[in-house]
Amino acid sequence: MDPISGSLFMMVDRCNQEERSIKLVIGNSIKYLKIVKLTSTNTRTLTQENNGMQGPGASSQHTEDWKPLKDALKKWFHESRIPVNENNYGCLLVLNEIVVGPPYRPENCSGTNEVMLWRVQKLLENFYQK
Repeated sequence: MDPISGSLFMMVDRCNQEERSIKLVIGNSIKYLKIVKLTSTNTRTLTQENNGMQGPGASSQHTEDWKPLKDALKKWFHESRIPVNENNYGCLLVLNEIVVGPPYRPENCSGTNEVMLWRVQKLLENFYQK
């Protein structure tokens, strides 16, 4: 939801199709909005689950090849007290907002919240500097 205009962007993503559709509902036409169930799917993981895609900028390398790095990142985020979860496609969901896909570099982050996206990218830069 756009906090300024109140407009709602909805993305329809079918897991077995390559195409996505985005619908815009103008803010003044929304009379009532009810979130029935909040799941990890609602927190932008669908953007990375299309047709087996591993994540933003994912390479053709299999997800298991990235497991040691992914586990090290998860441990580092947990030690830093930053919420991180993993979806079934090998992507990390950081701060319940930002999706990080293989190879887990700052440029592999995606999300709609620019401030959170910038923060996670800076955190990843710090991780790789150590």
